[in-house]
Amino acid sequence: MRLPASYDWTFLYWHLIRFTGESPLGHSGCLDMKTLYATKAGVPLRTVAKRPMPTKLLPRRRHTHHALDDAVEQAELFAHLMARPGPGSPR
Repeated sequence: MRLPASYDWTFLYWHLIRFTGESPLGHSGCLDMKTLYATKAGVPLRTVAKRPMPTKLLPRRRHTHHALDDAVEQAELFAHLMARPGPGSPR
């Protein structure tokens, strides 16, 4: 899993402002799966990786390194994470 999206977002936002003078995406907010899992699982961000995640969250697709396959795999993981209850949620 990659670093939290805020690192990538800061880089992207700076370049949009620097080279175009504006951001068509606005200026705030981002959500990445690593941070989403850490928040919902109640674990430190530094411990998040796919291997220790519960099997029921992981995509059933094999990782192929083909862009479309990987995008579908990531979408499946995101859907599973969004459906997972967070801390304090009724189970």
